[in-house]
Amino acid sequence: GGLDVRLEHVVTRIEILEDGSVKVSTKHGKVFEAQKAIVTLPLGVLKSGSVEFVPPLSERRRLAIKRTGFGLLDKVVLRFPSIFWKEDVHFLTCATPDRSEVSMFLSLAGINEPILVGFHQGLAALENEELGDGELREKAMAVLRRMYGPGIPEPCEVICTRWGTDPMSLGSYSAPQVSEEG
Repeated sequence: GGLDVRLEHVVTRIEILEDGSVKVSTKHGKVFEAQKAIVTLPLGVLKSGSVEFVPPLSERRRLAIKRTGFGLLDKVVLRFPSIFWKEDVHFLTCATPDRSEVSMFLSLAGINEPILVGFHQGLAALENEELGDGELREKAMAVLRRMYGPGIPEPCEVICTRWGTDPMSLGSYSAPQVSEEG
């Protein structure tokens, strides 16, 4: 009994054998065989075609993968030594003509954390993924300084996501997509 879960293996091929069992091949040449396999690949990975299915997925499944939109929403998480913004405000927004700048921050002050989470989306997020954490920090801080003045504290910790270029996700969320195929 029990479920055999394997981590740290990049899957390249999933094959259903004649007897109905499954053979899974990995990037480093390891092969696993089992009666069944649960496949939980992110939509971005499915869209990329980096995993081969044998036999190929049904036309219905391939069409669903193709037709489902997939977007990018990256975060710049800034932890400050203290809260300098209004604690009862959940979202801070700033109109900015530069789409590569953070224009919205989520405040975690409501859970007593001096943290602001800035968001980048779409093509601007993908372009920002090429920047280092320090550059993304400075871009976010420039917006906050415009909102609160030059005297705000510097963050003591910064974490940046890069879902669009992460080979294990290749994006962050699925959404309905407008298509001419209906």
